[in-house]
Amino acid sequence: FRGGVYRATRRLRREGGISRHVQLTYAPIPGNLGQDITGLVQVEDVTERLLAEARIRALNRTLEARVEVRTRELKQANQELEAFAYSVSHDLSAPLRAIEGFSRILAERYGARLDEAGIGYLNRVRKAAARMGELIEALLKMSRLARSELKLERVDLTRMATEVIEELRMAEPQRQVEVVIAPGMTVTGDATLLRNLLANLLGNAWKFTRQRERARIEFHSRLNREGLV
Repeated sequence: FRGGVYRATRRLRREGGISRHVQLTYAPIPGNLGQDITGLVQVEDVTERLLAEARIRALNRTLEARVEVRTRELKQANQELEAFAYSVSHDLSAPLRAIEGFSRILAERYGARLDEAGIGYLNRVRKAAARMGELIEALLKMSRLARSELKLERVDLTRMATEVIEELRMAEPQRQVEVVIAPGMTVTGDATLLRNLLANLLGNAWKFTRQRERARIEFHSRLNREGLV
């Protein structure tokens, strides 16, 4: 006891053979000069706490094992996705190049024989072929997200959304859809992936309002509680 407070954990056996873990805290109680030093021992049953800590350690080990398994599965899934994307892009690239090439030749050699409507249709075909090429590139880029860096740049979402809506109107000119796009929306991101995102987002809005006589689509931004756009 002359060394100060001392703590130790011991296993004690109670009546009936029940084993418990206790924490013993020894503290000296000095007397007057010439008197013997006495001591105070505090005994605290810590069995439940130790069992809980053991369960937590076991759960952590189980969680780490599960995370490792899920990580391997995710890695394998990403590899399969990348292989699929390369396969699809390879199969689509050849006919897409043919469409773009023949439409260019048609415009160069026979453009003078086409009327204004024919030229417009041909331009739509070439624009759609170029858009398809962008989608293929976006598909490849998405499959490589885990291994490659995004090309971050300042993107004008207002202009991009307007272009998407114009393409939708060209595909279905008979539809009367009121579209409201907020001005001045810019973000930092990958332009190709954002273009793909807006094409799906606005395309779904366009598609699922097809049965309405008067449809209205709005695209705008707002601040959330954290102050982020």
